[in-house]
Amino acid sequence: MAHLWLTVLLMLLATTTLEARVVEPTLLEMATTRTSRVMQTTSVFEKGSYEITTVTVQRSHPSAPPHPLLVASPQTVGVYPIILFVHGTFLQNSDYSDLFQHVASHGYVIVAPQLWSSIFFYPSQSQEIEMAASVTKWLSTNLQNVLPMDVHGDLSKLVVSGHSRGGKTAFALALGITDTKLKVDIAALIGVDPVAGL
Repeated sequence: MAHLWLTVLLMLLATTTLEARVVEPTLLEMATTRTSRVMQTTSVFEKGSYEITTVTVQRSHPSAPPHPLLVASPQTVGVYPIILFVHGTFLQNSDYSDLFQHVASHGYVIVAPQLWSSIFFYPSQSQEIEMAASVTKWLSTNLQNVLPMDVHGDLSKLVVSGHSRGGKTAFALALGITDTKLKVDIAALIGVDPVAGL
């Protein structure tokens, strides 16, 4: 099941982040008309061409985020679209580590806040939306401090995404249903089975 929504996520990202590149769901070989060379694109099911790094950013970090973060990014110098991913009910951001590493290997910076700290306490939907909004606001001034040197996130290509209740939170952010004024515009929205949760 994880591979199915990973495929959908990557296909949507490829078409919505304003990149001028095409990612097909299968290997595509195209013969060029000028030469006999064969060019190949990377399948979304295979690891991308970027080596990645993953860091956990706690509230004790010098550029303290409002909530603990898991950040996966390419190590290669460049500017990459950012995906803010909100986890589902009773899940940890680290539960999605393999997904984040895979997507980052295709040229994205993934920022995944941990909004819940206990299964005995969970925020209301409106509290969760404000928590995610505070992380979104934090991105514009602090994300660069937790990325590798010369790796930059492109805030003009910010994607908000989430799974289950996190998907509903992502929709609320994209629709502006928050008291927190966002400092960035949202370029794309991806919901993975967005539902109300608890």
